[in-house]
Amino acid sequence: MDLLHLVDRFEELVATAQKMPIGSRVIMDRRRLLDIVDQMRVVIPQEVREARDMVERRDELKRESEEEARIIVARAEEQAARMIEGHAVTVAAREHADRVAAEAQQRLTERIGEANEDIQQRLE
Repeated sequence: MDLLHLVDRFEELVATAQKMPIGSRVIMDRRRLLDIVDQMRVVIPQEVREARDMVERRDELKRESEEEARIIVARAEEQAARMIEGHAVTVAAREHADRVAAEAQQRLTERIGEANEDIQQRLE
């Protein structure tokens, strides 16, 4: 028996059930109903069970992937912050080095000027 045949039998059981005088309720043979349900459980193909397992595994993989993505993004943000900080330190160091070099150049120019004045005075 296949699952669709059992569904048809189930539908037939409901369709042929004795109707209650008021409302849409019916009286069904419980034994026959449970028998069809039991047969449906037996007939459900392994593929359906496997598909359910695959969906569960997919959901698990999705959760793991999302967690891994969050970790990667956090690491990238941390690395970017370090790089920005390193860049800021480098810029500050370069600016300081430029100031020191400018001061040294100015002192050198002043000393050369003083040396030239001294030489000029000695020559006179």
